[in-house]
Amino acid sequence: MRKDSKLNEIQQDAQRVAEAISSSLELETEIVDEGLTIVSNQLRTIIESIDNRILAVDNRGTITHCDQIGANLIRRNRCDIIGMRISKI
Repeated sequence: MRKDSKLNEIQQDAQRVAEAISSSLELETEIVDEGLTIVSNQLRTIIESIDNRILAVDNRGTITHCDQIGANLIRRNRCDIIGMRISKI
């Protein structure tokens, strides 16, 4: 009976630790998501405020950012070209 009681106690402790870790990870994820949203909005604001046409492409050739003037230049909707391969334009 004593072994069962001790095992049950260990299982409950493990469950509490798992819940604490899960809660901590959720909080950290929310903080990271908020930070990424802020940085993304700042980058979008900078891109839109520059007079030059901007089309940013990652190392795989995928368009990651485009200002409205750049989109107008290639006669595409800005929302449609984000995520496209530059080779498809």
